[in-house]
Amino acid sequence: MGFDLSGMNPNLTRQEPELPPFPERTDKDWEKYHDWQEENCGTYFRNNVWWWRPLWNFVSSVCEDILTEKDIESGSYNDGHKISKTKAGKMAKRLHGLIEDNTVKKYEALYKEELDSLEQDDWDKSYPFSEDNVRKFANFCANSGGFQIW
Repeated sequence: MGFDLSGMNPNLTRQEPELPPFPERTDKDWEKYHDWQEENCGTYFRNNVWWWRPLWNFVSSVCEDILTEKDIESGSYNDGHKISKTKAGKMAKRLHGLIEDNTVKKYEALYKEELDSLEQDDWDKSYPFSEDNVRKFANFCANSGGFQIW
């Protein structure tokens, strides 16, 4: 299971490439599409459940004054909840600031330290957190034009 976020009005550097219908797509077609997505980071963001939960917990805590209780709760479900362009922009600004001032790096270190202290078979060890994932999410937020969580 994963969390797929779609930008509602993403900033585009170029239009989405035209591709053949699904059954006819080649690896080269998919590569072209994924390159376009990477170049246009506001179109789509995905985390599997293991990566998403720690990311969303962090975002919810540092953006609790930006997000409503409904936003925070709905971020844990694949129900199509929408985060407005205004909120997404504020979240991006906050997250980029926390990356710049090393708050995220410090949080990552403490998080890893906590996981390392757990018993080997503890399920919490399956939920990673990284500054790089926060950066990718912040970039997505900044370029998404608001997003929907699927």
